[in-house]
Amino acid sequence: MYFEDIVSCLCELDMKQPQARKHAVALQPRVPGGTKPWDCLASDHLRYVVKCQNNPQDERMGKPLKFLTTDLVCGRLGQLFDPPVCPEVEIIDIPPDVARSAIHPATRRSPAYRCMPGPSFGSRLVENAIEVKMCGPEIFAHVELKQVARLIIFQTWLRGVDVSALVTADGRLLSVDHGYYLTIWRWDDPRFAQPEKIKLKIPSQFRKMEQLEPSMFADTLDELMSIPDIDIVRAFGDIPFEWGVLPELRAKAAAYVLSRRSQIAQAVSRLRK
Repeated sequence: MYFEDIVSCLCELDMKQPQARKHAVALQPRVPGGTKPWDCLASDHLRYVVKCQNNPQDERMGKPLKFLTTDLVCGRLGQLFDPPVCPEVEIIDIPPDVARSAIHPATRRSPAYRCMPGPSFGSRLVENAIEVKMCGPEIFAHVELKQVARLIIFQTWLRGVDVSALVTADGRLLSVDHGYYLTIWRWDDPRFAQPEKIKLKIPSQFRKMEQLEPSMFADTLDELMSIPDIDIVRAFGDIPFEWGVLPELRAKAAAYVLSRRSQIAQAVSRLRK
């Protein structure tokens, strides 16, 4: 898609009447986490891990909000795979009365933290899952290598930094915590305009690289290349106005993601070189 078409598509999506959003019913502090996340019971009676507009990472950098937006977009892109590569994601509104009653207690390193009401990012809580960051290499002992290859393709495609994943009870890998993806801290990243050599993003806890064969990546590569461009672009639409990310800025990110897609296979081909 041409850049102008991407901008036009995102403007149209922004102008549409937004769907009714879920809202938070109750929040409880979730630790650890640099974004001061919350365990949230939502109006659909499901539980989510929620990050608010004034999370420490976004608050430090100011608007436009980089971390909430990237988390939401990457989670949506993960839903384009079958089965999904990420948990379900939602925009969850936090009512003022719920925000007032929620507080992260002060610690030695940080003062007490209260969440900001309004549209927030929510990732569906995956019950009985283990985060790989909390474990050593043994966490991958009962995960199929094709699952690892699938995760690597997704996190490489979206230029994952500080990558993490959940191991589900049935041995699947789900990518989570995407705030540092696409660019690290800021939207105005020169990489959007400059080509770069893509290297596979391997989870630091995975120590069996010699067992990965290029053929293990084939199905996910085919699936990635078969996703229609318009579906990828739509993942960058319907972003809360309060987050301050204009369509033109999101269009640059969408074009960047589209351009990286065709280069992943070449990165896989270098696996044994």
